[in-house]
Amino acid sequence: RARRRMGHVESEEASSPIEAPVSGEVIEVNGDLLGNPDLVNSDPYGSGWLVKVRLEDRSELDDLISEEEYAELTTEV
Repeated sequence: RARRRMGHVESEEASSPIEAPVSGEVIEVNGDLLGNPDLVNSDPYGSGWLVKVRLEDRSELDDLISEEEYAELTTEV
């Protein structure tokens, strides 16, 4: 389900929850991250993906923000 906790990411500074952005069924987990968790930061749009999901409701994608919008929200002023 969307907004449901599906795991967490740990760093030296903190442990942060990961919430599912959409509803659906997890069909694949990126096992490469177990041996190389830094991929999440170094290649998030490539080899650092977390899970593949079969969408339950495609319209939930309309509620997500783009990569550019995310960058604007997280860039220091």
